[in-house]
Amino acid sequence: MRARSILFGIMLAAVSFLFVQTASPESLAPDVVAKVNGIAISKAQLDYAVHRSSLPDSPQLRAAVRNQLIARELFRQAAEGKHLGNRPEVRKAGTEARDDAEIMIYLHDAIKPRPVTQKEVHAKYDALVGSLGKNEYKAHIIRVTDDATAHKVLALLKAGTPFGTLARQYSDAPNRVRGGEIYWVSFKTPLLKGRTQGIPLPVARAIVHQPAGSVSAHPIVWNGERYLIKVDRVRPTRIPAFSEVAPRLKRMLEQVELQRATAQLVAGLMKHAKIEQ
Repeated sequence: MRARSILFGIMLAAVSFLFVQTASPESLAPDVVAKVNGIAISKAQLDYAVHRSSLPDSPQLRAAVRNQLIARELFRQAAEGKHLGNRPEVRKAGTEARDDAEIMIYLHDAIKPRPVTQKEVHAKYDALVGSLGKNEYKAHIIRVTDDATAHKVLALLKAGTPFGTLARQYSDAPNRVRGGEIYWVSFKTPLLKGRTQGIPLPVARAIVHQPAGSVSAHPIVWNGERYLIKVDRVRPTRIPAFSEVAPRLKRMLEQVELQRATAQLVAGLMKHAKIEQ
Protein backbone atom coordinates (compact mmCIF):
# COMPACT_ATOMS: atom_id res chain seq x y z
CA MET A 1 0.00 0.00 0.00
CA ARG A 2 1.25 3.50 -0.76
CA ALA A 3 2.62 5.53 2.14
CA ARG A 4 0.62 8.36 3.70
CA SER A 5 2.90 10.95 2.11
CA ILE A 6 2.03 9.54 -1.32
CA LEU A 7 -1.64 9.86 -0.43
CA PHE A 8 -1.32 13.62 -0.05
CA GLY A 9 0.88 13.80 -3.15
CA ILE A 10 -1.98 12.23 -5.07
CA MET A 11 -4.34 14.89 -3.74
CA LEU A 12 -1.98 17.60 -4.97
CA ALA A 13 -2.16 16.06 -8.43
CA ALA A 14 -5.93 16.66 -8.42
CA VAL A 15 -5.72 20.34 -7.45
CA SER A 16 -5.33 21.84 -10.93
CA PHE A 17 -8.28 19.76 -12.11
CA LEU A 18 -10.45 21.04 -9.27
CA PHE A 19 -9.68 24.65 -10.10
CA VAL A 20 -11.43 24.36 -13.44
CA GLN A 21 -14.04 21.71 -12.69
CA THR A 22 -15.71 23.03 -9.52
CA ALA A 23 -19.49 23.34 -9.63
CA SER A 24 -21.24 26.67 -9.33
CA PRO A 25 -20.93 28.08 -5.78
CA GLU A 26 -23.93 28.41 -3.52
CA SER A 27 -24.50 30.30 -0.28
CA LEU A 28 -22.34 28.98 2.57
CA ALA A 29 -22.20 29.75 6.28
CA PRO A 30 -19.41 32.16 7.32
CA ASP A 31 -17.44 29.37 9.01
CA VAL A 32 -17.72 26.99 6.02
CA VAL A 33 -15.37 27.21 3.01
CA ALA A 34 -16.88 24.40 0.91
CA LYS A 35 -19.37 21.56 0.87
CA VAL A 36 -19.00 18.19 -0.82
CA ASN A 37 -22.34 16.44 -1.28
CA GLY A 38 -23.63 18.38 1.72
CA ILE A 39 -20.63 17.64 3.97
CA ALA A 40 -19.10 20.88 5.19
CA ILE A 41 -15.39 21.75 5.16
CA SER A 42 -14.93 24.33 7.88
CA LYS A 43 -12.73 27.41 7.95
CA ALA A 44 -11.03 25.87 11.00
CA GLN A 45 -10.05 22.84 8.91
CA LEU A 46 -8.68 25.12 6.22
CA ASP A 47 -6.74 27.22 8.75
CA TYR A 48 -5.22 24.09 10.27
CA ALA A 49 -4.22 22.66 6.89
CA VAL A 50 -2.65 25.97 5.82
CA HIS A 51 -0.69 26.06 9.09
CA ARG A 52 0.53 22.49 8.56
CA SER A 53 1.79 23.35 5.08
CA SER A 54 4.51 25.58 6.61
CA LEU A 55 4.15 27.92 3.61
CA PRO A 56 3.45 31.67 3.78
CA ASP A 57 -0.28 32.28 4.06
CA SER A 58 -1.76 33.76 0.88
CA PRO A 59 -5.04 33.66 -1.09
CA GLN A 60 -3.36 31.38 -3.65
CA LEU A 61 -2.24 28.93 -0.98
CA ARG A 62 -5.67 28.92 0.65
CA ALA A 63 -7.35 28.20 -2.69
CA ALA A 64 -4.96 25.30 -3.35
CA VAL A 65 -5.35 23.85 0.15
CA ARG A 66 -9.14 24.20 0.00
CA ASN A 67 -9.15 22.18 -3.21
CA GLN A 68 -6.96 19.54 -1.57
CA LEU A 69 -9.51 19.27 1.24
CA ILE A 70 -12.29 18.94 -1.34
CA ALA A 71 -10.37 16.15 -3.07
CA ARG A 72 -9.80 14.41 0.26
CA GLU A 73 -13.50 14.56 1.08
CA LEU A 74 -14.41 13.19 -2.36
CA PHE A 75 -12.04 10.27 -1.82
CA ARG A 76 -13.31 9.70 1.74
CA GLN A 77 -16.91 9.53 0.60
CA ALA A 78 -16.03 7.19 -2.26
CA ALA A 79 -14.14 4.96 0.18
CA GLU A 80 -17.09 4.89 2.59
CA GLY A 81 -19.35 3.95 -0.30
CA LYS A 82 -17.27 0.82 -0.73
CA HIS A 83 -17.50 0.05 3.02
CA LEU A 84 -13.73 0.05 3.42
CA GLY A 85 -14.10 1.15 7.04
CA ASN A 86 -14.71 -2.50 7.95
CA ARG A 87 -11.15 -3.49 7.01
CA PRO A 88 -9.10 -4.49 10.12
CA GLU A 89 -6.33 -1.96 9.38
CA VAL A 90 -8.95 0.80 9.26
CA ARG A 91 -10.95 -0.22 12.34
CA LYS A 92 -7.94 -0.17 14.67
CA ALA A 93 -6.90 3.39 13.71
CA GLY A 94 -7.95 6.68 15.34
CA THR A 95 -10.54 8.92 13.67
CA GLU A 96 -8.26 10.97 11.39
CA ALA A 97 -5.90 8.07 10.82
CA ARG A 98 -8.91 5.85 10.09
CA ASP A 99 -10.08 8.24 7.38
CA ASP A 100 -6.59 8.29 5.90
CA ALA A 101 -6.31 4.50 5.99
CA GLU A 102 -9.70 4.14 4.34
CA ILE A 103 -8.76 6.64 1.63
CA MET A 104 -5.42 4.95 1.03
CA ILE A 105 -7.09 1.57 0.48
CA TYR A 106 -9.58 3.17 -1.90
CA LEU A 107 -6.88 4.97 -3.90
CA HIS A 108 -4.73 1.86 -4.07
CA ASP A 109 -7.64 -0.06 -5.58
CA ALA A 110 -9.05 2.74 -7.76
CA ILE A 111 -5.98 4.38 -9.30
CA LYS A 112 -4.33 2.26 -11.98
CA PRO A 113 -1.65 4.32 -13.77
CA ARG A 114 -0.41 3.06 -17.12
CA PRO A 115 3.02 1.37 -16.90
CA VAL A 116 5.95 3.39 -18.31
CA THR A 117 7.94 1.62 -21.04
CA GLN A 118 11.71 1.62 -21.52
CA LYS A 119 11.15 3.21 -24.94
CA GLU A 120 9.42 6.17 -23.24
CA VAL A 121 12.30 6.54 -20.80
CA HIS A 122 14.79 6.60 -23.71
CA ALA A 123 12.66 9.20 -25.51
CA LYS A 124 12.58 11.37 -22.40
CA TYR A 125 16.37 11.09 -22.08
CA ASP A 126 16.88 12.10 -25.73
CA ALA A 127 14.55 15.09 -25.29
CA LEU A 128 16.40 16.11 -22.13
CA VAL A 129 19.83 15.93 -23.78
CA GLY A 130 18.50 17.84 -26.78
CA SER A 131 17.32 20.67 -24.50
CA LEU A 132 20.74 21.33 -22.95
CA GLY A 133 23.00 24.24 -23.81
CA LYS A 134 26.77 24.54 -23.57
CA ASN A 135 26.71 25.78 -19.95
CA GLU A 136 24.81 24.81 -16.83
CA TYR A 137 23.98 26.99 -13.85
CA LYS A 138 23.61 26.56 -10.11
CA ALA A 139 21.37 29.25 -8.62
CA HIS A 140 19.07 30.26 -5.78
CA ILE A 141 15.72 32.01 -6.26
CA ILE A 142 13.40 33.97 -3.98
CA ARG A 143 9.82 34.45 -5.19
CA VAL A 144 7.46 36.96 -3.55
CA THR A 145 4.10 38.41 -4.52
CA ASP A 146 4.49 42.18 -4.05
CA ASP A 147 6.94 45.00 -4.72
CA ALA A 148 7.25 46.04 -1.08
CA THR A 149 8.43 42.59 0.02
CA ALA A 150 10.74 42.27 -2.99
CA HIS A 151 12.48 45.59 -2.24
CA LYS A 152 12.67 44.77 1.46
CA VAL A 153 14.39 41.46 0.69
CA LEU A 154 16.70 43.17 -1.80
CA ALA A 155 17.70 45.73 0.84
CA LEU A 156 18.41 42.95 3.34
CA LEU A 157 20.52 41.14 0.75
CA LYS A 158 22.55 44.28 0.14
CA ALA A 159 22.99 44.63 3.92
CA GLY A 160 24.58 41.17 4.02
CA THR A 161 21.77 38.87 5.13
CA PRO A 162 22.36 35.39 3.62
CA PHE A 163 20.25 34.61 0.57
CA GLY A 164 19.16 31.25 1.99
CA THR A 165 17.96 32.80 5.24
CA LEU A 166 15.78 35.29 3.38
CA ALA A 167 14.45 32.61 1.03
CA ARG A 168 13.26 30.51 3.98
CA GLN A 169 11.65 33.56 5.58
CA TYR A 170 10.07 35.37 2.62
CA SER A 171 9.88 33.16 -0.49
CA ASP A 172 6.57 31.52 -1.39
CA ALA A 173 8.18 29.02 -3.80
CA PRO A 174 8.32 25.33 -2.83
CA ASN A 175 12.14 25.39 -2.80
CA ARG A 176 12.09 27.87 0.09
CA VAL A 177 12.80 24.89 2.38
CA ARG A 178 16.16 24.51 0.57
CA GLY A 179 16.97 28.19 0.97
CA GLY A 180 15.73 28.91 -2.56
CA GLU A 181 18.17 26.47 -4.17
CA ILE A 182 17.41 25.13 -7.64
CA TYR A 183 19.24 22.16 -9.08
CA TRP A 184 21.76 22.50 -11.91
CA VAL A 185 19.97 23.73 -15.04
CA SER A 186 21.05 24.22 -18.63
CA PHE A 187 19.24 26.10 -21.38
CA LYS A 188 19.49 25.72 -25.14
CA THR A 189 19.99 29.11 -26.76
CA PRO A 190 18.33 31.19 -27.98
CA LEU A 191 16.05 30.93 -24.97
CA LEU A 192 12.45 30.23 -25.93
CA LYS A 193 9.25 30.02 -23.91
CA GLY A 194 8.53 26.43 -22.88
CA ARG A 195 12.16 25.37 -23.27
CA THR A 196 13.62 26.65 -20.01
CA GLN A 197 13.39 23.54 -17.79
CA GLY A 198 10.18 24.78 -16.15
CA ILE A 199 11.74 28.10 -15.10
CA PRO A 200 9.96 31.30 -16.23
CA LEU A 201 11.61 32.72 -19.36
CA PRO A 202 12.60 36.10 -17.83
CA VAL A 203 14.14 34.28 -14.85
CA ALA A 204 16.06 31.91 -17.12
CA ARG A 205 17.38 34.90 -19.08
CA ALA A 206 18.57 36.53 -15.87
CA ILE A 207 20.32 33.34 -14.76
CA VAL A 208 22.14 33.10 -18.10
CA HIS A 209 23.25 36.74 -18.11
CA GLN A 210 24.15 37.20 -14.43
CA PRO A 211 27.81 36.64 -13.56
CA ALA A 212 28.59 33.80 -11.15
CA GLY A 213 28.47 35.02 -7.54
CA SER A 214 26.10 37.90 -8.29
CA VAL A 215 22.63 38.74 -6.95
CA SER A 216 19.81 40.45 -8.89
CA ALA A 217 20.17 44.22 -9.03
CA HIS A 218 16.37 44.51 -9.11
CA PRO A 219 13.33 42.20 -8.92
CA ILE A 220 12.24 40.40 -12.08
CA VAL A 221 8.47 40.60 -12.55
CA TRP A 222 6.65 37.69 -14.21
CA ASN A 223 3.04 36.55 -13.99
CA GLY A 224 2.31 38.71 -10.94
CA GLU A 225 5.34 37.41 -9.01
CA ARG A 226 8.69 39.05 -8.20
CA TYR A 227 11.91 37.04 -8.43
CA LEU A 228 15.32 37.69 -6.91
CA ILE A 229 18.17 35.53 -8.18
CA LYS A 230 21.60 34.55 -6.98
CA VAL A 231 23.83 32.75 -9.49
CA ASP A 232 26.29 30.58 -7.57
CA ARG A 233 28.28 28.75 -10.24
CA VAL A 234 28.53 28.32 -14.00
CA ARG A 235 30.27 25.36 -15.63
CA PRO A 236 30.31 23.51 -18.97
CA THR A 237 27.31 21.23 -19.27
CA ARG A 238 27.94 17.66 -18.22
CA ILE A 239 25.66 15.21 -20.03
CA PRO A 240 24.90 12.21 -17.81
CA ALA A 241 24.91 8.69 -19.19
CA PHE A 242 21.50 7.13 -19.80
CA SER A 243 22.13 4.49 -17.13
CA GLU A 244 22.82 7.22 -14.58
CA VAL A 245 19.51 9.05 -14.98
CA ALA A 246 17.18 6.33 -16.30
CA PRO A 247 15.76 5.36 -12.85
CA ARG A 248 15.00 8.99 -12.01
CA LEU A 249 13.42 9.63 -15.43
CA LYS A 250 11.26 6.55 -15.06
CA ARG A 251 10.05 7.69 -11.62
CA MET A 252 9.23 11.11 -13.08
CA LEU A 253 7.23 9.59 -15.94
CA GLU A 254 5.45 7.27 -13.50
CA GLN A 255 4.48 10.29 -11.41
CA VAL A 256 3.00 11.91 -14.53
CA GLU A 257 0.97 8.78 -15.21
CA LEU A 258 -0.14 8.68 -11.57
CA GLN A 259 -1.34 12.28 -11.81
CA ARG A 260 -3.17 11.53 -15.05
CA ALA A 261 -4.91 8.53 -13.53
CA THR A 262 -5.80 10.58 -10.46
CA ALA A 263 -7.30 13.35 -12.59
CA GLN A 264 -9.43 10.75 -14.37
CA LEU A 265 -10.61 9.38 -11.03
CA VAL A 266 -11.49 12.86 -9.75
CA ALA A 267 -13.33 13.62 -13.00
CA GLY A 268 -15.47 10.54 -12.51
CA LEU A 269 -16.21 11.36 -8.87
CA MET A 270 -17.08 14.97 -9.62
CA LYS A 271 -19.60 14.01 -12.30
CA HIS A 272 -21.82 12.74 -9.52
CA ALA A 273 -20.80 15.19 -6.75
CA LYS A 274 -22.25 18.50 -5.66
CA ILE A 275 -19.42 20.89 -4.80
CA GLU A 276 -20.21 24.23 -3.15
CA GLN A 277 -17.49 26.78 -2.37
